[in-house]
Amino acid sequence: MRVADRRLFAAIVLCALLVTVAYQHSEPFQLNLSALDNPLIEGFHAPEHSRNGALRWTSAHVAVRLPNLWPQQPVRINLQLSAPRPDNVPVPVALNANGQPIATLTLTSTNSVLTFDLDPNVLGASGNLYLTLDAPPWAPPNDLRTLGVLVRALDVTPTGRPPFMPALPLLLTTCAFVAASYIWLRRLGVGAPFAFGINLLVSAAVFALLWDARVLIALVNARVLFWLVVAFALAELTIALGHFRDDMRAMRVTALLFLAAFGVRMIFAHAPGDADNFTAFKMMIAQATTHGLGSIYDLDPVVGAYPPLHHYDMALVGWLYRTFVSPEFDVASSRLNFLMKMPTIVLDMLIVVVVMVYAARRRDTRTALLVGAAYAFNPSIIYTTAYNGQLGDPLYALFVTLAVVSLVGEHAAWLGAATMLAVLTKPQASAFLPFLAIAALRHLRVQNIPRTVVTGGATTLVVLMPFVFAGTIGDMIRTVSTTIGHGPRISANAFNIWWLLGWGNAWNISDTQLWFSVPYRMLGLLLFFVVAYGLAAWKLWTTSGSRSLLMLAAFVGFAFFMLPTEIHENYLFPTIPLLALLVVHEWRAWWLLVSLSATWFVNLLTTDAGIVDGLNVAQPVLFPLQVFCTLINIGALLVMARWVLQLRAESEPVP
Repeated sequence: MRVADRRLFAAIVLCALLVTVAYQHSEPFQLNLSALDNPLIEGFHAPEHSRNGALRWTSAHVAVRLPNLWPQQPVRINLQLSAPRPDNVPVPVALNANGQPIATLTLTSTNSVLTFDLDPNVLGASGNLYLTLDAPPWAPPNDLRTLGVLVRALDVTPTGRPPFMPALPLLLTTCAFVAASYIWLRRLGVGAPFAFGINLLVSAAVFALLWDARVLIALVNARVLFWLVVAFALAELTIALGHFRDDMRAMRVTALLFLAAFGVRMIFAHAPGDADNFTAFKMMIAQATTHGLGSIYDLDPVVGAYPPLHHYDMALVGWLYRTFVSPEFDVASSRLNFLMKMPTIVLDMLIVVVVMVYAARRRDTRTALLVGAAYAFNPSIIYTTAYNGQLGDPLYALFVTLAVVSLVGEHAAWLGAATMLAVLTKPQASAFLPFLAIAALRHLRVQNIPRTVVTGGATTLVVLMPFVFAGTIGDMIRTVSTTIGHGPRISANAFNIWWLLGWGNAWNISDTQLWFSVPYRMLGLLLFFVVAYGLAAWKLWTTSGSRSLLMLAAFVGFAFFMLPTEIHENYLFPTIPLLALLVVHEWRAWWLLVSLSATWFVNLLTTDAGIVDGLNVAQPVLFPLQVFCTLINIGALLVMARWVLQLRAESEPVP
């Protein structure tokens, strides 16, 4: 496509014109208090009903966020509020708009009808109206809620003539969306008239939504643009690195793969995530955002028991939230839940890039697309990252995958950096450290080993720098080194040998208890580090080749899930991309990848109390299925061990 493509500029101008015309129509907004799930509000309790209609209690702090609605317009806010308290004690309530104090109200149990006029400068060129109400918290008897005020109505009405200019953030993002989609349609071989026609339809749809449902498009426009740009960027990266740029069909399918896979993740990212983990994650975000990254280990060791790079992700989320959502940093925000998953999901999709590029270089385009799709649309992966929000797993799985690919390709510097990034992200990555160290000593050229060590050390130093300056390295070492024992149970819901031994009750059996005079914990560590690793180390030293290295890497990852105690259900994560890489060389590994993905998905769903309760499935029905999946896992481990034993020294040489 030529940069001077006139249709591209015509599409951008047409989109800008339609957005501008749509903003000449302004309508009032009335808050729907009866909606159970409203992305515009935060801090409200569930709706209640009276003879006069719906009403809602707020918590002590509540926010109503109306983005990009009325740029440079005066508006009138109408509120109906009350604050019932024992003995009708007056309650002071602070009302703010866009961070500016509007009024301090004194409310009682009597319903007060209030009106406030805001001048155009309050809303500014963006047209954002962010209202907050702060009230002293009140906990009624026999009620677990913390209450603020009672809202019976809230509406906002523009009172002046609409300005000529639309909301600048929405204008820029919609024009960028049209430009990006046109460029990529042309990159994928679509004719210029057809690409222009599609963008004309997109612009018309934007105009209609802005005219009739501006709140909806104001909420989703930035997310749609983010989805499009990231998905196409990942597709372009895969095509460029995989050396199949001239294959137009592959380009189209790859772009479609990333659009669909990233789009599915964006949809599930709106789920609230695991409540317990998200509470801990938000504590980390608040600590890193408020007091700096170096202070993160001031938190309770159980809460912040992650290596430093995991907390970089938390600090990034805090910065993104305060920069693009709200400077006040409301940890109860549903937008924060969504934003927490975004860096993780992007890195999760980078695993698809790694897998596809490896397959394209080692085999062909068809194989690359197959293994990429096997990972990208794996329901267990999507559940873990986008729905449940296990934020650290894709991060360290990406680095483990990069380390193994670097090992196979003898990229010494990448191997050192990726290995240390994995270890500095989650403690579980340490399970791969002996494998990577032994494999590097055995399979790398002698002159490349110092490069691996130096690169790994330099990477570690860079990551630890904020903690060195803050003087908290000692706190970090003490916290991370006490990871084992935080959850002293023989299986933390993982369908492994210990779950079967506990016959579904493994969560309630401490791994410090004795089994034939040996603690469960010690027995699990012996099985993994002596038996499984003994077999892996022997084969690492006596065999060579890409197939052998990948099979041993996947075996180590799966053995880590199956043999030690205290294993959670999400710890199988890095084994899935390693199996996808193994499929490139070992076609029979397909059945292993499919069966483990299926049993893992059952594991994830049937140990999620929210899903099980929602399905209303009784435990006697689920238990046989869980036992069956565990037996399949044990059988798969034995099959993998047999494959490992069959590895021979005449395997293909490492390239």
